[in-house]
Order: sequence, then structure tokens, then C-alpha cells
Amino acid sequence: MAEKVSHGKITQATDTVSHGTKPTSHGAKVDEKVQKTSQTVEEIVNNCWSEIEGKYVKETSQVKPTTKRPGWRAVRLFVSSTFHDYHSEREVLVKKVFPELKEWCLERQLHLIECDLRWGVPRDSTTAAVLCTCMDEIERCHGDTEGQGMFLNMLGERYGWIPSVTDIPADLAVQFKWVYNTSITHMEILLGAVYRHNRNAAFFIRSPDGWLDKLAPEIQKQFIDPSELGRAQLKMLKTKLRDKYPDQCFDYDCFVEDPEKVKSRPELRGLDKFGNDVLSFFKEAIAREYPIVKCDEEEKPGMREQFCHGLVLEQKGATVLGRDHEYDLILNFGLGHISQSDFEESWGKINQEEKRDSRKPSKEDEESKMSNNRNTIAVIAEPGAGKSSLLAKCAMEACKVKLDAFIHFIGCSGMSTSHVNIMKRICYHLLSTTDPRTDKVSKSEDSGEIENTLKELLEERKQCGKKLLILVDDLSQLSNADNYLNWIPKDGLPSNITLVISMVQGDPVVDEVKGHTDNMTWVNLGHLTDKSRYDIVTNYLKTYNKTLDPEQAKLVVESEGAKNALWLSMACEELRVFGVFDLLTEYIKELPSSLDDLLEKILTRLVKEDETDLLKETLCFMECVRDGLRERSLQVMLGDMEAEKCIPMLHLAMIKRTLKPFIRVSSNYQQLDRFTFYHHAIGKAVRKQWLSNEDTFIKHHRSLADYFQYHCDDVHVLAREAAYHINRSKDGKRLLDFIKRDERSRYIDRISVSRYVKEHKCNGIINKQFNIGGRQLFCCNFCAMGRQAFSKCQMFSNKDSCVLCGQIVNMKKPENHAYWCGRHPQSGPNFPNMVMCHICKRPAMKGKETPLHLCSFCHMGGFTVCCRTIQD
Repeated sequence: MAEKVSHGKITQATDTVSHGTKPTSHGAKVDEKVQKTSQTVEEIVNNCWSEIEGKYVKETSQVKPTTKRPGWRAVRLFVSSTFHDYHSEREVLVKKVFPELKEWCLERQLHLIECDLRWGVPRDSTTAAVLCTCMDEIERCHGDTEGQGMFLNMLGERYGWIPSVTDIPADLAVQFKWVYNTSITHMEILLGAVYRHNRNAAFFIRSPDGWLDKLAPEIQKQFIDPSELGRAQLKMLKTKLRDKYPDQCFDYDCFVEDPEKVKSRPELRGLDKFGNDVLSFFKEAIAREYPIVKCDEEEKPGMREQFCHGLVLEQKGATVLGRDHEYDLILNFGLGHISQSDFEESWGKINQEEKRDSRKPSKEDEESKMSNNRNTIAVIAEPGAGKSSLLAKCAMEACKVKLDAFIHFIGCSGMSTSHVNIMKRICYHLLSTTDPRTDKVSKSEDSGEIENTLKELLEERKQCGKKLLILVDDLSQLSNADNYLNWIPKDGLPSNITLVISMVQGDPVVDEVKGHTDNMTWVNLGHLTDKSRYDIVTNYLKTYNKTLDPEQAKLVVESEGAKNALWLSMACEELRVFGVFDLLTEYIKELPSSLDDLLEKILTRLVKEDETDLLKETLCFMECVRDGLRERSLQVMLGDMEAEKCIPMLHLAMIKRTLKPFIRVSSNYQQLDRFTFYHHAIGKAVRKQWLSNEDTFIKHHRSLADYFQYHCDDVHVLAREAAYHINRSKDGKRLLDFIKRDERSRYIDRISVSRYVKEHKCNGIINKQFNIGGRQLFCCNFCAMGRQAFSKCQMFSNKDSCVLCGQIVNMKKPENHAYWCGRHPQSGPNFPNMVMCHICKRPAMKGKETPLHLCSFCHMGGFTVCCRTIQD
């Protein structure tokens, strides 16, 4: 924050102050070191640096090592520069550099908080309040690193606003060792780096060569300081920084496309080196100040998986606002303080509506409640309502009330979607490391064996009487496998154990859970209250040291979309990265009120800003594929498949980083990680924006078909996905050729094969009663004993195999004889006492021919239709 702030928005720098605070009168004497008109510019600059040199020498002390401790910690990084001339660099930081640095920090159990005070200063803030905010924030950054806070400064050709003596209250001047005749940017550098000899401070100096002089004079004013004093101070500041911190100063170049055509604010290009240098410097600095502290617990079974869930817990649980009553009810229910009926009644009052899926209790139910409450709770919510955050908050609050809690976020890792993984993790939670069953559970892949161990452990927990709260989030993402709901007890849990699960409203798994057990309490998670919306907006932006003024906050929270927690959080994130802050209010007004439209707007912006030109293709491929894409698959498909040339890993990393808020990692066959959209609304926005044209839709399915058929190394995935995408690309001949001629197609299930073939055959009606409209298919005795006439995967003789799919025909009846209708004449000669063999196309003696059949999957049933395919 380096230039003057007025009415909540940063205004153009000036050499004077029109509305600064008056000199203080509460005991402190105003410093007499003011700007003197009799001094030359050179004398003023030299005097400033004489004073600075004396102050930083006095502050010099031996740097203490940062305290090393395990657990989650916060890393604060202060960003300093003038405002109007650093729009482009700040865009690079907030949209590219900081997201990657945050991801890197999360792996080290660190929360990166960038302190960028370029906007968000409350309306009508005084100059003193603004200066105090900036300097206090720098001191806060120093707090966790023994005075060596993370500090990033950017210098160009603008020095920034120089406050007068009347703008700086005497107490603040003393507190922050203010040097008069210096700008706020200069003072940020002194406090953030120079006074403390900060080894974690980096200075990025932009070269004006080759672009600035090509801009129109009125545009150049945005980048060049208007005052002689400012230009002189800036020159000396750069010289001093290069002399004192040669290893911490970085020069970089940039350019402007078509500078002669620029009419307002130019966009600077070529900032890749700038971004990479910022990233490298602060990775090294953070690694030095926050070394990884290893714990013995890391060697326990399931600890790597536990880290993934712990990361989600930390992210979601710390930001929950407005659900106090809901998680209080869950905790009190888990502690046994309230009954099941009281829980349902209280929850219904919170949401001010009838409880979803509730039913009037019968006499038997009432008698059952007298002896045993239903202590399994199912929370149903609309997409984006905040069910994951609610469960995360429950887990975090449970620790405060000494309630033992276990939480599992389905979809947070490759293994998390497996019901076996859920049972294993619950077992790990209940077992000690010395218990021999821990190693048994870890090595076992038998779901039945693990299920029995879990039941045994829950029974032991019942006997000891200690309370346990089990939270499992989003069953809608659970992999559909045999008995995948068996970990939910049909007959209920012991009274001291409470299970809370969450599901998306309308998802098929809801009905499956209802069919699995009746012993469950169903509740609905309602919309956010007005107060909750304000709290979410305020706290979300406060994390990044940003604030909306009351008018802007009101516009956000009163939007129809703000009822949905996902819409609200995504809107806040979009506002956080919005760079043109004098247009922020108008931008808020333009935010779509529906989640789908907001996602469409955000994705369109991401594609527009994408430097790889691959993001749109990635989104389209992810929407077209049905079971997600592996990282390697995406790398191949986005490259040149014919030349077998993949895209660079750097481009793939950039794509993954950009899409991180929109994707999740789950597992498929053999537990290989795959990327899918975090929410179906994202795919809906992609379809509407880029796949509404049928030709484009077919093109992407054809590319996916090419990958799976010719480049995939997993035959099970290859067979299933290649057939699916060939069919979606509407290439029937290719599909049938793959099914009938490619031996790998044997891995496609019979039902799918029959369905595909049926879609590409004639289906003309055959009237067998009057023997009109078609002819029956036969084969000669020689061909009848042959094989693979109908498919390369055919395992039985031709006479015992289906004409369409090649699978065995178990029951041969006149009803399932194979026929062609009259629109497809017989090829070759037609002899009166002979029939033509359908396989070899040669005559077969009448009476010696063998009829061909359709299997039960390919036969329509009820009536006979033509079985000729477009391939025949």
C-alpha cells in the first residue's frame, strides 16, 4: 500500500494531501524535520539517507532462528509497491504465483496469507488509520519469524505519495521510526526490510527500457513519478538496495503489445521471469524459516491418507460461519445430551420448514425410541449448501468438548471414495499402534474381513462406554461397488456411538441408503441466514487483508445466489482476484445470481487468461469423459497423439493449478488417481459454453476414442471407454468394427455390447407368420463348426454364437432365429433348392443348413426385427 487512499479506493498519487489528519495534540511534540523549501533535492535525499543509516545500524542485531514446531502454521507475505503502475504484476501474483506457492505451503502444513493492501480500505478511513494499518501489517508479518517476515517489494519509475508532517501523527512517527520526505512505499521498505536486515525480503525492479517511451505522453504519466524529489529519492533507493542486498534484488523486463494503440491502462506482458523469480525466492525463504518437523506418528498405517483428510478439515472447518445451531445440535446429540426426537424438532425449527424425508412415527416407532434412539443422522443438502464445512466444524468443535470424533471426506484423495478405505480408517482410529489387528487391517484387501474387524471394534467401544462421533461427508461421491453400504449398520449403532453422513439432495445414493436401513434420522440443511452471509464475506476477505465497503458487501449478500454457500465463496474468490478496483462495485453488480451462471463467467475468464491455450480443451475433455481422466491421459490428449508427443509438464502443472478449485481427485479401477469435476454444475457450465455445438461435441468424443483405443495401456479401461466414446462420436461402423474385430473388446460387458449393436442395426419388422418382409439367416455345415465369424472375441462355434455380439446362445428357439428384412437382398446366386451361407456366401444344400440365432441380450423379444448392422 503506497499511495493515498480516499473513500475506500486508492487514488492517484499526488505530492500534497487534501484531507490528511491534523497534527496530534495529545502530548507528543511534532517533529521539526519537515520539507524545507530552501534545501535542494539532493540535500533532502542525502539527509534522509543519513537518518536512515543511523536508524538501521541501531536496530541491527543477530538474527534468531525461527522456532521449529509441528502442526499447522500461518505464513504472512507482505506485498509492497505503488498502486496504479503495478496492476499487471499484481495480477500475475494473485492469479499464478500465489496459488502455486499456497499449494506448495499446504504440503508443508503451512497456510500462506498474502498481505496485499492494494484495496479494501474501509470508506472514510483517515490518513493516520491507513498508515497505521500498513505498518501494523508489516509488524504482524515479522511476528512469526523472529523479525524476518516475508516481504515483497516492487519498484518501477514511480516513487509514490510523500506525506507531509501534518499527515503523520507524532505518536506514529515515533512508533514506526518515520523518516520525513519519504513515500509510504519507501517507509514500507524500511520497516519491512532495511531496519531489520531482513533476509526474507525481495526487491523486484522493473526496467522501463523498450516499452515506456513508446506509450503516449498521457499514458506514461501512470508510470513516471511527477515530482523531482520523488524521482531523485527513487534513484537513490534503488542504488542503496542493490548495494546492500545484491542477492535479494531482481531486475526484470516486460513489454506492451501495440503501445501506440493503448488508450487507457496498458497490460504489461513478458512477466514470466518475474513470476518464477518471486516463486523461487519465497519457496527458499519459507523452507528456511519453516522447516518440516517430522513426527513419529507419520509412520502409522494410514497417515498419508490422514494428511489428506486433515488438510480438508483444516481448510473447511476454520471457515464455517452461520451454522452454529446445526453443529451444536449434532455435538449435543453425539454427547447424549438430547434425544433423537428433540434433535429432529430443534433442527426443523432452525430451518423453518418441514424436515425432509420425515414421516409420522408409528406406535412401533415410539416404542422403539423408548429403548434406543436412532443415532445415525443423514444430512441432505443442495449442491454447495455447505455440508462438508458443517461436518468439518463438528469435528473441530468435538475436540473442544472432549468428544472423540473421526471424520472422512469422500473425494479428498484417490482412495477416499472406496468404502473399504472408510472402514480401514475407522479401524485405525479405534486401534492402537501396538494392537496386532492394526497390521492385519493394513494388509488386508478382503472387505468382508475388514467389515468384521470394524464390527468387533465397535462392540468393544460399546462395552467401554466412551462416546464416539463418526462423520462421513458426501456419500454421493462413493464408488459403487458390491455391498458398498455395508459399513452403515442396518440395525443401528450402540447408544454411545453416533454416525453422521451427508448426501446431495436428489442423488441416487439417497434412495439406496433408505433401502439399506430404516434406522436413520433424516434432516435437511437449509439456506444461509443474512447474518451468516455477511460473516462469510467479511471473514473470507479478511483472511487476505481485504474489506468491502458497506455498499459493496450489501450488494454481495443480498444477491439471490448468496443463499448458497458455494456461490458466496466463489463470488468472494472472484472478487479477491479482480484487479481493477476502482470498478469493483460495478463488477459486483454484474455477478450472476445463479451458481451455474457464475461458474460459466468464472470459467470463461480463466480460459481467456490461460497462457497455455489448453485450458478450454481440458475442460471439454473432462466434461465428455464419464469416469474422470488420469494425469497421464490428459497430458497425451492435449499433445500430438499421432506423433506421440505429450504437452510439457509445466503446462500440465499450470492447468492443474488453475483448475484446482474446480476438480477433485478420486480413484477408479486399480485405485489409479483420476481428475473429475468437483461439482456437476461446473460440467453444466462447460457444456453450455463450449459443447453446445454438435460438431464440437463429436470432435472431443472422437479424440477421446482415439486416445483410449490407440494409446491407453489398461485394457479394461481401454475396452470400456473406447467403445463408449466411439459410440458418442456417432461413428457406428468404427464401433462395430472395434467390437467385432478387436480382441480387446472382450473386456466390455455383454449388456453394453448388445446395447451398442442394437443402436446400429436395421430393426425392420419381420412377419414370420406369412413369410414376408425378410429372410432367415443360415450357415453351411462347414461354417457352423467354425469360430470367430461374428466376433474376434467369440469363444464358441458359429452355430452356437449370437450373430450380433458373438456371445453364446443358451436357448435356441424359433423365436430368436436371425432374420434380414426385404430391404437387404441376398448377395450371389439364388438357387431354388439351396440357401446361401451367411458366413462364406456359398450355397448350402437345403435341409442341410444350420439356422443362426440371436442371444437373449440381442433379441428384442415379443416380435422379430431385422438384425443387419450398418457394417454388414
